Amino acid sequence: MRHTLLFLCLFSLFISSCTKREKDYVRVGFAFDTVCSVQIFTKGNEKEANVILDQIFEKLNQLEFIFSPTLKESELSKFNEAPTDVSVKLSDELYYVVKENLKVAKETNGAFNPFLGKVTKLWRPLWQNTSESEGHPSLPTEADIAGALQRVDYQSIVLQDRTAKKIKDVELDLGASAKGYATDCIKDILLKAGIKRAIIDLGGNIAVLNKKENGDLWKVGIKMPIVHSQGRVAGYLETCDRAVVTSGNYERFVEVEGKLYHHIISGKTGKPVDNELRAVTIVSPNALLADILSTSCFVLGKKEGQKLLKQFPSTFAIFFFKDASVIEVNGEAEHFNIIDNSLRKVKEK
Repeated sequence: MRHTLLFLCLFSLFISSCTKREKDYVRVGFAFDTVCSVQIFTKGNEKEANVILDQIFEKLNQLEFIFSPTLKESELSKFNEAPTDVSVKLSDELYYVVKENLKVAKETNGAFNPFLGKVTKLWRPLWQNTSESEGHPSLPTEADIAGALQRVDYQSIVLQDRTAKKIKDVELDLGASAKGYATDCIKDILLKAGIKRAIIDLGGNIAVLNKKENGDLWKVGIKMPIVHSQGRVAGYLETCDRAVVTSGNYERFVEVEGKLYHHIISGKTGKPVDNELRAVTIVSPNALLADILSTSCFVLGKKEGQKLLKQFPSTFAIFFFKDASVIEVNGEAEHFNIIDNSLRKVKEK
């Protein structure tokens, strides 16, 4: 019996010493006009990890040539340049993303609108840090905005059998969903490669895979949604297998004569959304949905945004207001931990 116990103890120690812990491998690159990073945790070696990371960034490059509104050779640009009343064959990926965008456009009666391309084209030079916009940005004229608003009807497209036909001269802008879709694609690559744990960051669109190796949840920090507040953290979430996406007025913007002009455009006014919100964070198992809903809720504002989210009970939302208050929506399973004392949490009404 003693020999048996000694053998079992030694065998247990042997197994423990042979159990490899996961190592992390990080790749940072540039896609979708932003810095992208993917961190994977694996017991495999560096060569094996690099094969997976190569595959991920190759996929990002492929997706950019589908969804980019600025690359002339992208599939999106070619569709936007196509004449009206002509059916255009779309890739499965572009067709799927457009279809998902249109679902929410209809649910929000156009408040979320993927066909604002004519309008966003007027504003894009201001926050792209180009030589024309640095220092002396030129705002779009009221006449230009009014003209562009005549061509933003999201119902002016027919989708059928992987084809799309524009009834009117409208332009797609999928800036509110492309990174979310890309995040979901990366998750699929990781899961197929047998990676159980990872952190994906596509320009602030965060997704975490599984839990930490020790079983703890991941802590995902959320920036303070105020302009010129670099380095400040509003708080954090503890979560797993979720995407965390924030839309707000504090990242991409210009200031002209003391007024802030940010990149989330209203389909009604053709100008940056101006309401009580600073930002909306969405937490969801689906990164594409989180991306779309964060923009939708920011455009809709508090009351209508809360109403929309009731249709998506698996999503958790945090609304940040200009008066420094914070509310949680669908917060039964998630919880936002405030760090910055200037914020105050209030109950959802």
